Amino acid sequence: MSALRSRVLASFRSLHEARKQVFAGDTEMLTAGRNKINEEFKKNKNLAEVEEIEEMVKLAEDSAVTLRTMVVQAEYNEDKDVYQLKITKDTALQSNAPFVGEDSTQSRPSH
Repeated sequence: MSALRSRVLASFRSLHEARKQVFAGDTEMLTAGRNKINEEFKKNKNLAEVEEIEEMVKLAEDSAVTLRTMVVQAEYNEDKDVYQLKITKDTALQSNAPFVGEDSTQSRPSH
C-alpha cells in the first residue's frame, strides 16, 4: 500500500473518530456526520493528481482537529433553565473578556 493511500485512510479514520467523540450520544449528528464524511471521500475517490490528493488529506486532517477542538454541543436542561456544554478533553478553552456595551457602566479594559 502506498504511503499516500495510507494517509488517506488514516485521515478518513481520524475524521470518523473525531465525529464519534464530539457527537457522542447524539444519534442524529453521528449519522449526519458519517454520511457527510463518506460522501466527501466518495466524491473525491477518483482524484489522480498527487497534489490534489495531498490537499484533500490536509483538509481532512485539519477538519478532524477543528472538530475535536472547536466544536461543542449544548444541551438544554429544563430543570435549571440553562444550556450545558459538552466539553471534551480536546476542546480549546479560551479566556473570554466580558462584553462591555455602550450603555454599560463597566470600565473598558485598557490595551
